[in-house]
Amino acid sequence: MSVRHACEMLLCPTPEVLDQCSILLEATARDLAGSRPEPVANQPTLQEARLLHAAVRHARVLLDSAFAFRQGWSWRLGAITAGYTAGGEPARVDPGSRFAVRG
Repeated sequence: MSVRHACEMLLCPTPEVLDQCSILLEATARDLAGSRPEPVANQPTLQEARLLHAAVRHARVLLDSAFAFRQGWSWRLGAITAGYTAGGEPARVDPGSRFAVRG
């Protein structure tokens, strides 16, 4: 199941892994959107749907955690490099552009 694979990858959420997971989860969502539900769901189908639902919830928790981790470091970086706003919040730091050169 590709959602489970994405969850395994998200255990080490590097920027590259997040990009790969995004592609994988979007492809899974397209596949699910294109499928047609059976008129009468049988027991194996229901069990598979429950497993998929659990895997999607797990992926959501991992993505939320990765976002919170990044947000925390972003706030710390803002406080260290740009100080605080008049309201006492860490200043925002412009993330700039992201690119990689491999050779």
